Amino acid sequence: MRNISSNVARSTMPETAKGKTCTKCKMWRLLKFYYAQKRGRLGRSSRCKDCHRDWARVRHSLRPDRRKKNWQRWYAKNWKAYSQRRKAKRDADPAWHEAHRAKRKEWQRNNAAAIKERAVCRQFKILPEQYRALVKLQGNRCGICRKKILLCVDHDHTTGKVRGLLCRKCNSGVGILGDTKRVVKRAYAYLTEPPFNEIRKAA
Repeated sequence: MRNISSNVARSTMPETAKGKTCTKCKMWRLLKFYYAQKRGRLGRSSRCKDCHRDWARVRHSLRPDRRKKNWQRWYAKNWKAYSQRRKAKRDADPAWHEAHRAKRKEWQRNNAAAIKERAVCRQFKILPEQYRALVKLQGNRCGICRKKILLCVDHDHTTGKVRGLLCRKCNSGVGILGDTKRVVKRAYAYLTEPPFNEIRKAA
């Protein structure tokens, strides 16, 4: 909601060095309630911050993908300045920093599954839809032991291609066996017909 204070009053006051009238809500407001804009009158935007946020919220809701791409493009160019600005704010206001950390940790606890999915997709270069389809295909179970426990993404270490989902024990076991079909077949033959069976038959 908009915070209408004594600094904000419906008026036809002329533009001064202290404030101007918003072209959207027609409210006279102090310059601090406008975004900086070099080409704007008095170096400020024509719309106040509240009107600009309302307009941006509607625009972003219609095109959410574009907002994400714009942010990624901007961050790639300005990440150093952004980091310095955040650090300065953190050092100047420790209470804000602690509140921000607590809020971030709470969000991470509530969105652990989404965080894991994003990390997996980034690491193995697959789409979120592909990862969800793989989980659904295997019934959220290990591809070998069929247990419904914490799963890891198994991939071919030579080609880097994803093969499926395995539990940690099975994933480690495949790696210990050399990650090759030949050795796995030998292990299967060994378990099917152990060498000591021949000695037992001879006795």
